[in-house]
Amino acid sequence: MCLFKLLTGMPCPGCGMTRAYLHLFKGDLAGAFYFHPLFWLIPPLLLLVIFWKKPVVQRINRNRYFWLALIVVVCGAYGYRMWHLFPQQAPLDFDPNGLIPRLFTNLTTLFA
Repeated sequence: MCLFKLLTGMPCPGCGMTRAYLHLFKGDLAGAFYFHPLFWLIPPLLLLVIFWKKPVVQRINRNRYFWLALIVVVCGAYGYRMWHLFPQQAPLDFDPNGLIPRLFTNLTTLFA
């Protein structure tokens, strides 16, 4: 489960990543892209972490434009997915049983 979704009821930018890899491992590339279009970014990022001390990787890690571009791509994909899939289509569905939505529901019934 996603901790962010458990607390807020809202999907996080990484929601659907596990299901994307499950579809990829079954050979369903279209399904993998549906559940998270940026699933392919994880292996290169893992390589950056594994080879952190290498000079070429250190150059990439120090490049603020690389990280800025990565943030823009992740936020852009999240915004696009939220616009088109939220709140009723998995993996970006709203969970009314999240902690904050339940608190608001209980508070509104208490003060109603």
